[in-house]
Amino acid sequence: MTSISAHSYQVKIIGKSSPGHNTRLREKMIKTLSHAYVDPEKVIDRRFMSSDKIFLLLKDNVIKGFSTYTFLDLLVNGQVQPTVYLGIMAAGPDIRNKGTILKVMEVMKSDIGDEEKKRGTRFIVWGTTASPSSLAIFRKYFNTVSPDDNNRLRPEHQLVEKAMKACLLQDKPDPGYPPLVIKGLVPNSIYSPAENQRINSLKSHHRYDIFKEFGIEEILGDRLIMIGTL
Repeated sequence: MTSISAHSYQVKIIGKSSPGHNTRLREKMIKTLSHAYVDPEKVIDRRFMSSDKIFLLLKDNVIKGFSTYTFLDLLVNGQVQPTVYLGIMAAGPDIRNKGTILKVMEVMKSDIGDEEKKRGTRFIVWGTTASPSSLAIFRKYFNTVSPDDNNRLRPEHQLVEKAMKACLLQDKPDPGYPPLVIKGLVPNSIYSPAENQRINSLKSHHRYDIFKEFGIEEILGDRLIMIGTL
């Protein structure tokens, strides 16, 4: 378990084997994002046990936000490709839209870099989203990102994107989804009305809506795949 100070906030890193990885932490994480999802318990349970690391943003020892990641080896063209799958990143209601949650992202990116050095490998970092803010944050912190500036899959990511879909679909046949799109992935991870209102407000500031073009329906559990590197 590692703690890193960030002004008046503290980022604490908790691994699977850490003493703090317990039922009480799960309950606190559910409470932190209860404003954003219709069924926060199912959202957390998809990530809590599978995550290799949880990054908690604390103020006065109270969780204000968090993020998670998991190490995943994907089989790409017959070769093992080490990847880091980013799980949920959640900001509590009192820090939402303030950029404070980015402190977690900074620590998480640094930690992934440390893991690359320790393991002597380069990770492909990826995740899924239906939120424009999550896509903007991913583009801010990672390089060589798909979707690229033209909102397209980069040619160098074509094979790994197929492996990612196979992983998400649990090796079921790909129904022929468009590049970077996966339908019905998380039908139980539906945003709350308040969170949808916030997301729609963010979308109104942009002339182009990638989620609309790609036919991603959040309420049906559709998600956009994001791919990048450090």
